[in-house]
Amino acid sequence: MGVASDGQYLIGLSRRITNDDGSFGGVVAGSMRVSYFHRCKTP
Repeated sequence: MGVASDGQYLIGLSRRITNDDGSFGGVVAGSMRVSYFHRCKTP
């Protein structure tokens, strides 16, 4: 977990990319604000 420049908490996400032959193809990484999940929850 991290903190954005505006003080909001962030969750880091990453995913390995595997080539068709099984070898390492790279990594995709990003982050989401925790507040996103507060807006998504059902009332």
